[in-house]
Amino acid sequence: MNNWIIFTSLRHLKTKRKEKGDTSTFLSVIGILSGVMTMITVIGVMNGFQGSNIDKRVEIGSGHVALEPISNNSSININLLTNLKNVKSFYKSSEFVTAASDGRDSEIIGLQVNSLPQNIYKIDESFKSWVKIHSGSFNINSDNSIIIGKSLAYSRHLSIGDKINLIAFGSKETKFSPKEIEYTISGIFRSGSIEYDERLVFISNESAERYFISENEFMYKFKIENRNRYQSLVNTLSGIPEVLDNYTIKSWKDYNTSYYNALKNEKDLMTILIGLIFLVVGINIYNSLRRSVYMRFEEISVLKTLGATSFDIRVIFILESFFIGFVGATLGVFLGLWIVNNINYIFEILENIVNFVFSFTNGGSISFYGPQFFYLNTVPVEVYLNESILVYLSAVGTSIIAAYAASKRISEIRPGEVIRNE
Repeated sequence: MNNWIIFTSLRHLKTKRKEKGDTSTFLSVIGILSGVMTMITVIGVMNGFQGSNIDKRVEIGSGHVALEPISNNSSININLLTNLKNVKSFYKSSEFVTAASDGRDSEIIGLQVNSLPQNIYKIDESFKSWVKIHSGSFNINSDNSIIIGKSLAYSRHLSIGDKINLIAFGSKETKFSPKEIEYTISGIFRSGSIEYDERLVFISNESAERYFISENEFMYKFKIENRNRYQSLVNTLSGIPEVLDNYTIKSWKDYNTSYYNALKNEKDLMTILIGLIFLVVGINIYNSLRRSVYMRFEEISVLKTLGATSFDIRVIFILESFFIGFVGATLGVFLGLWIVNNINYIFEILENIVNFVFSFTNGGSISFYGPQFFYLNTVPVEVYLNESILVYLSAVGTSIIAAYAASKRISEIRPGEVIRNE
């Protein structure tokens, strides 16, 4: 590219900046900056929530890969499932829904019951990291010990040592008739998900087998090093005839497909809506450059007379727009990444400011991370390099496309006609 083209493009930008009342360049830079900054911030937070929620559902609930019994007669030699490659842990478990009451009133509530090995905290570190004990301990060593969520304990006024009744609808122990089984609360957990903290409880596998399900109704859950590489384990399990004859192999994606797709669609829709900022900025750049082309008819004619082609002059205007997009997008990326990485600190500052103002009005205080706003301790964030690059290129690309469209009229300018009219 000829140096004179770059020089002329920069001179155009400098001239526009000095023109009295001309703010279109500044507004274009601010528009692109705002769009990039907002998009990176929103996508980073949505990635964080999406990843956190999926991790939570997988590590607490479904596991990375699971074997579900095909019938009540399903069974397998447990030795076939040991020492599989890349498996961190595997264990027997069950999940079922039942009715419950605390014995204080006649109100019945529905609970999701997960049965686990008594030593689950030792064999599954990822489960332990998500299911944090709020009070008591994760002790399900006895048949009648139960772990409940913090929200359930709060709403039902329950604490360690209190009783809660689960209704068993039929087992050998209950002689296949409904019966209330009394459990003692040994621990209260907090997962950061109100869905789990309100409706999920844990009991031991031994207790589940005694009161609720048969031995052959248990499932097996596997945890691997990287959940996204589950297909290798699925293929290995598919090669074991005894597994295929008695169990259905499911991955974490099979369990969470609807939820995952809902989060993805929400993120895509939000990205499109925020991306409209680029459309508005592109239109602004287009109109600004069209006006610039019209105002510089004489200059363009002189350049053509001196030997510049229409393409050379179009490149001048495209470069001018590129510089606008480059500056706005670069600043937007840096500001967006700074906000994403410091968003919890920003919320803390805003919380202090709001509470400071409220202190003069006797309005009390608020907590952004309290249950009235968010049921979480921090805002999770996750930024992917490929998404940041895509946002950056989209912003710069919008500027270039707008300039290309606006400069089409240059080819129609005839130097002889312009000079003759002068």
